[in-house]
Amino acid sequence: MTLLINQTKVDLTLEHEVTVADLYRSLESWSLTQNHAVLGFLVDGVAPGPQELARKLELVATIELETVPAETGTSARLGVVLEVVELAKAATRAGDKAVLADLRAEFPAIRATLLPLAKQAGRSAEKELALLDAAWDDLPRLAEALQHLERLTQQLRSGAGTPLQARQRALVQLGLELEKVEQLPLLWQKGKDKEALDQVVELLTLVEQLDALEPLSGPETAESGLWRAFRRDLQPFLAEVELALKAQDFVLLGDLIEYELAPRLRREHARQVLDFQLDR
Repeated sequence: MTLLINQTKVDLTLEHEVTVADLYRSLESWSLTQNHAVLGFLVDGVAPGPQELARKLELVATIELETVPAETGTSARLGVVLEVVELAKAATRAGDKAVLADLRAEFPAIRATLLPLAKQAGRSAEKELALLDAAWDDLPRLAEALQHLERLTQQLRSGAGTPLQARQRALVQLGLELEKVEQLPLLWQKGKDKEALDQVVELLTLVEQLDALEPLSGPETAESGLWRAFRRDLQPFLAEVELALKAQDFVLLGDLIEYELAPRLRREHARQVLDFQLDR
């Protein structure tokens, strides 16, 4: 089997890797140690779907890996997604079903790229991907689904930066949301349940976003250890909030947010903002 990394042949010694998926995980880990991100991965010239990932390496002729420096990885990967979407749009306009069949095989890799990047950005790509999954055999619907996917990808790319920059943006947004917490009881008193719940969900989403970004923001530090300890301490209250949400117990939910979550989040927010300022 031949391994090409950035179009250069590399000697490969297998250790415990048996399938294509095993090798991909090993190569991805290696890329991280080199401060690079995986941009492309081809198996015998094809972006692998589930069947290709399960193939035994002894049945593969060529593996191609493309990497980019980690600080540009997110933007570069989203650029590749936009290129594939543009090809699919052109094939849809031309009614070229043969090309569309080939591109459809590429979309498991697109899904694998978009889902974690969207999560890091604090949103979901599931809606756009579901529209696409249901539209491949209907050209007008496919054109519309591709527009939605293109819009999502452009939004993610315009907000792309290093994980550290994304974390800083999330901290700024968390500070703004914490300022609104004192309004929650008044919103519920006025019967504005949806507006209040939207605020609660936004607050919880930012905590999840910071949690996802923390391990991507750099090497292991005392600060990241403090964040993990904070998350462990916060978990029981988050679990209670989830139960209150399911039960629509707005009185309990308001008390948990105002007296348990918000004070802890304010202290952690102040600590992280101070750490950012000291780092500069």
